[in-house]
Amino acid sequence: MDGLIYHGRWNVIGGDFPVPSIPFPNFKVESGGEFYVLDVEGHFIDLATPHEVDLLDYQFSRASLGFQDAFEALHGFGEWQDHFDKLTPAYAKARITRPLS
Repeated sequence: MDGLIYHGRWNVIGGDFPVPSIPFPNFKVESGGEFYVLDVEGHFIDLATPHEVDLLDYQFSRASLGFQDAFEALHGFGEWQDHFDKLTPAYAKARITRPLS
């Protein structure tokens, strides 16, 4: 997953930056025939509503190359692919159903 860093195409410019307080989307998981809402760290929150079952994704990840491809396409260097939509802030924001308090 870190091939672009390992092979020197992306350089690490720092490692001790404060992380801003940003909201993360929720995800779903099915267990024992029931759907549950998870936070970004994979902790169970509660049973999912029917709306959340339809809206939320199962948790996923992308390799750094996937982000690079989406970034380049966003700026006209390549074609935008439908699967890049899941990497946009608007997509994530629409899936915050249980914000952390």
